[in-house]
Parts: sequence; C-alpha cells; structure tokens
Amino acid sequence: GSTELVVKGPYAIVRHPMYTAVITLSVGITFKSGSVPVLAATIALIILFAVKARWEEAQLALAFPGYEQYMQVKGRFLPGIGRSR
Repeated sequence: GSTELVVKGPYAIVRHPMYTAVITLSVGITFKSGSVPVLAATIALIILFAVKARWEEAQLALAFPGYEQYMQVKGRFLPGIGRSR
C-alpha cells in the first residue's frame, strides 16, 4: 500500500507533535525539580530532538513531494517557529 503524508490532527499545528509533548513535559519536570542535572538532561533532550527532527525531515522531503511546502508553513516544535524558508 501507499503511504500518505499526514498533515491533519496535531500535524496541522506542528511538524513534530510527539517531540513537542515530550519537550513540554521535560521542561515542566525541570521547573518542578529545580535540579541542575535535570536541566542539563532536558537541554540534551531538546538538542537530540532538534538533530533527529532535521534528519527525519530530510528523509520525509525525499519520500513526500509536498513535505518541503509543509515545512514552510508549519513550525518544527512550536506553531510558527522553525519554519523552513
């Protein structure tokens, strides 16, 4: 079967909604804990997701002709932030 690019539901808001959810949870835990090691782990997680998302987007752009256009209108992790130009 063929695979379609999903741009509905949470993907209508951001390109990587699962990463956004995990980052949001991690930031909340960081503020609640007030711990420097937890802050360091959260920063490392955000960097990991940013690198991983860029790699995934390159693969998606190859697989789906409309992905580059989608990147231009939807933010990576937050609405309107991280759009490709």
